[in-house]
Amino acid sequence: MCNNQQRAKAYRLKVHYIKCSVVHQLPEPDRPIVRKRERSPSPPPAKCQAHSMPIVSAQQQMDTHIVKTSTNYKNKIDLEVAKLFYACNIPFNVAEHSQFKRS
Repeated sequence: MCNNQQRAKAYRLKVHYIKCSVVHQLPEPDRPIVRKRERSPSPPPAKCQAHSMPIVSAQQQMDTHIVKTSTNYKNKIDLEVAKLFYACNIPFNVAEHSQFKRS
């Protein structure tokens, strides 16, 4: 329980827990019985300092992810899809399905 904010990755949380092991335990008889819903967060101890996380910038352009195909390449892809249908014994009317047309 420290001031450090971590992103929810199990490995990073474990490493931080080992590095900053600040554990406060009450003696067994003094520990109050509290339901999970009634618990309120306790203030964190000041032994660890928060590390600022880098801000992830949003991608500005999609040009790098767009692939333009030539007519020859399109014909080659069509031929490979037809071979797949034939080799796997898939009925050709599956190509008329809306999901297939979208992809």
